[in-house]
Amino acid sequence: MNLINESKLFRVFTNLVLFFVLSGFILIATPFNVVAESTKRQSHGADMHYQKGKKLYDKKDYKRAYPHLRKAADMGHSDAQMHLGKMVYNGWGVKHNHATGRAWHEKAAAQGNEESKRKLENMNHH
Repeated sequence: MNLINESKLFRVFTNLVLFFVLSGFILIATPFNVVAESTKRQSHGADMHYQKGKKLYDKKDYKRAYPHLRKAADMGHSDAQMHLGKMVYNGWGVKHNHATGRAWHEKAAAQGNEESKRKLENMNHH
């Protein structure tokens, strides 16, 4: 009789543990899904601002390109950071500032942007 009660108790305990483990997994996994969706939306927003800014940049309309590229760069878009680096470093449509231009290139290069890496290499040799 005691063995049967222990067996039932073990099953109840096992089921409770399983329930809490699965519930915890769902609760733990949910924030990651929310973060992933938020990151995806932010990435889309950064791409949208970058595309608008890049079109204006290519037309050499730097003053109008700046706010779009800045938003994308602030969201972590490395190409936007690289283009801002060029604009600020050279004073295209914005106030000329070597240190700030270099800082944008450093952010882009840290994300693997090859053009910013080359620009920084050239800055270091001059």
